[in-house]
Amino acid sequence: MVYFNSITAILLLFYQFEIFSNLNFMIPSCRGDDMFDILLEKQDKIIFRVFQYLQIKNPCPLKEITIHLGLSLKSLKRYIFIWQQSDSNASMGISFYIKGPKITAIYSPEDANLFLSSLLARSFSFQILVKIIENPFCTFKKLENEFYLSKATMQRRMQKMKPLLSGYDLTVSFTSAPTLKGNELQIR
Repeated sequence: MVYFNSITAILLLFYQFEIFSNLNFMIPSCRGDDMFDILLEKQDKIIFRVFQYLQIKNPCPLKEITIHLGLSLKSLKRYIFIWQQSDSNASMGISFYIKGPKITAIYSPEDANLFLSSLLARSFSFQILVKIIENPFCTFKKLENEFYLSKATMQRRMQKMKPLLSGYDLTVSFTSAPTLKGNELQIR
């Protein structure tokens, strides 16, 4: 589990560096924001983007945030409603309040700092990546069984991770061991 925390810390550092420095920090062929688009689940990506925007402008007109996210008002409200109904989301300490034409995020600075790592922790793609790094000899079948995912779903997730890994000159291949291939320094 220590490895998981160090990987999360590294990803958070990439994210914070990009946000706070206003530099166009690039992972070759994969921007920091793209990294989270690859690793987070769809619902969590949208909620994370809403949260990011509301950290800048809180409260915010619903129309403005829907335009920024490219969502319809109905979709945004549905995502917020689903978020609010989940007990596991409530434990993260981030909530959203829609009143009239405005949306407000309610959170503490401590919860805001842990938000991304909490979303990553429940992401199947991130968990698969951590498992491959922890055990470079794991098989495709073992990952399928461990995460209760179908072969097609596993293949889609692995396909989505290729740009992220290629940015580090790494590849994943289940045809020969080890599964994770690339420069040893990059793997570490």
